[in-house]
Amino acid sequence: EVLDREDTITGALINKGTALATLARHREGIALLELAMARGDAHRNATLAMRARNNLAVTLNEIDPPRGIELLRETIEIGREYGERASYNWMLGTLAIALFFEGSGWDEHVALVEEAVATAYMRIDQVRLRGILGIFQVFRGEALDTIVPELQLIVGPDGSRDEEFFIRHHRATTALMTGRYDEAFQRA
Repeated sequence: EVLDREDTITGALINKGTALATLARHREGIALLELAMARGDAHRNATLAMRARNNLAVTLNEIDPPRGIELLRETIEIGREYGERASYNWMLGTLAIALFFEGSGWDEHVALVEEAVATAYMRIDQVRLRGILGIFQVFRGEALDTIVPELQLIVGPDGSRDEEFFIRHHRATTALMTGRYDEAFQRA
């Protein structure tokens, strides 16, 4: 702080706030994350402002889901405004999961995720967004036979463990939604 390194200070507030929230010290964590968010906004640092909002939203999803969703929407707008495509794609996926569990806003958001899948240039974004889109489709009884092959095509033979997660997740979820409960349990 003596050197007035704003980025370092704000990043440390995010890290400490997130750690405290993870330890169920929500009030302290939320206070630090809100401070970090305000500092990121004040210094027009889109990366830190988005990171603070994301971490605060994830914390609030347990205790105030509507506020968490509001923060995720703000983060998406910041990503769009600053052209932070990777962060924008990440936040689209994070908001999609929050909306899925909230049970609202699916149609509008699914359209945004579909657009992002079509324009994503990083493989991990393609896999994550296609996988998240697939969650909505499976629960609607759609694309049950095409999600895993599409994901396998994107991932190819050299996929990471994170990418493999989405393939395994969809095999289990598809089995669940088609009444193959023993298979779903084993795959999960």
